Amino acid sequence: MINQTPTPADVLGVPLVCSTRGGVVENVHAGHAAVVSASGELLAEAGDASIWTYMRSTAKPVQALPAVMGGVAEAFGLGDDAIALMCASHQGAPAHVEALERMLALTGVREEQLVFAPQLPANREARDELLRRGGGPRKLYHVCAGKHIGMLALCKLRGWPMETYAEPEHPLQREVLRTVAALADLEPDAVGCAVDGCGLPVFALPLWRLALIYARFAAWDAAAGPGGATGASPAGAERAGG
Repeated sequence: MINQTPTPADVLGVPLVCSTRGGVVENVHAGHAAVVSASGELLAEAGDASIWTYMRSTAKPVQALPAVMGGVAEAFGLGDDAIALMCASHQGAPAHVEALERMLALTGVREEQLVFAPQLPANREARDELLRRGGGPRKLYHVCAGKHIGMLALCKLRGWPMETYAEPEHPLQREVLRTVAALADLEPDAVGCAVDGCGLPVFALPLWRLALIYARFAAWDAAAGPGGATGASPAGAERAGG
């Protein structure tokens, strides 16, 4: 069970970057940082590498793994542009929307099946041009649209219910949680969970565990895929109660 009651100092961390104006320090940006190897060794830290954090959009590549490794691209003829949109936020530029519309056409997923509300493009030029043309919000403009289409395509491929795909107990989200936990060398019930802004489960874990996930992405062979490292916990890197 996660039992964390951080103080303001815990959250603020340590000074990481200072910006100056005319030779005078104007802003100080504080935070935490962790450098971790794919084998789970904490190589360097600033602040507290064990502080808990939500993954938010940094989870997107991990959330896309079940669909990518489950054969969604091959089954529906999706290209690299679709995989990129499954793994990242987009800005609603014309090229992004065109690629998302191709994803819908190829997978048979319908735009109205995406659980979040319609939005305007995040890209200012695209948004202004849309409004000049008399256009309005739509779900494909949401920054997470690619991720959701990929998840729904996997549900379609596996025969899972599509209307409840965002629920934490849905088979899709259970598989995503297992993937996150395996890459972070954690048991699934040791990963925190809440609701993200796009309606999907959002995961919390110690910062150094998030760094471990990305180290394994960068050195997939060394990590031997999810759960491939030794599972060692760096000394002092786990917060009590985590």
